[in-house]
Amino acid sequence: MRILLSNDDGYSAPGIQVLAEVLRAKGHDIWIVAPSEERSGNSHAISILSPLLCKCVAEKTFSVSGTPADAVAVALADVLKDNKPDVVISGINNGYNVGRDVNYSGTVGAATEAALEGYKAIAVSMERVHPSNAQLLRAGFLRIGELIANVLQNFDTIEWPVMEVLNINHPAREVLGVKLAECSSTNLYQPHYERLTTSQPRTSHMVVYMMGGDVRTNLPENSEDVSLVQSGYAVMSFLQARQSSTVNTQKLQKLVGCFSGK
Repeated sequence: MRILLSNDDGYSAPGIQVLAEVLRAKGHDIWIVAPSEERSGNSHAISILSPLLCKCVAEKTFSVSGTPADAVAVALADVLKDNKPDVVISGINNGYNVGRDVNYSGTVGAATEAALEGYKAIAVSMERVHPSNAQLLRAGFLRIGELIANVLQNFDTIEWPVMEVLNINHPAREVLGVKLAECSSTNLYQPHYERLTTSQPRTSHMVVYMMGGDVRTNLPENSEDVSLVQSGYAVMSFLQARQSSTVNTQKLQKLVGCFSGK
C-alpha cells in the first residue's frame, strides 16, 4: 500500500518517523511530506498567495515551509501526482486531539485536506509525553504504529464515509481496549491566556499574551472521546471534513420564503 504521511510537528518529529519505520517494516511504500517545522494549532489553514518551499531532505521525504494542510496539498497536487497514495495518515501527534480541540488541530487539518480531495485519511494522536522521556515516547509511538498497521491490514472492512477523517487517539501506555466514541462537545485542555506584560494598553499601546492549556480535572464520565481516553481507552471516530449541515439548512426555509415573498 502506498501511504502519504504528514503531521503538524514537522517532518523530523519522532512520531512521524517511528510511524514510517513501523509501516515500512510491514512492506508499505511510505512517502513523507510534512511541514519543515512545528506547526501545531494551525488547524486547516493554508498559505494563500505566499510562496512555499518544498525541499527533498531524504529519499521519499519532503519538507514544506507551510502549514500541515499546505504540505498535504503540495504532496497530492505535485509530489505524488504520478504516484497517488492509497491513504493519507497525519501523525503520530504528541498530544491528544479529541473533543473541541480537533478544531484547532493541525494534525486533523492535514488529514482533512486529504479527505476533501477524495482520499481516505487518518489523523493519529497520542497522549502527550514530555520530549525528555524519549524511551516512553518511542514505546508509545511503536505501540500506536502497530495499531495503525492493523487498521491498514483490515482496510477493506471499513465502510468509509465520503469526505470524513478517521480520528484515532491512544494513551501513551497499554490500553484497556479500543472503543468507538463520538467527538465530545467539551475539550480536554482548558485554554488560558497568560499576560506577559505588566503595563496597561493605554500607556504602552501593547499587551503581550501567551496562550497555553492545562488538562481538565473535572472531565465528564461518558462514552465520548475526551472521557474515554482519560479512562485509558484508545478511541476511534469519524470527523466530517465537509462544513455543511444538510438537515439543519432546511430549517432556513421559512427565512428564505420571507425574501422571496412566499
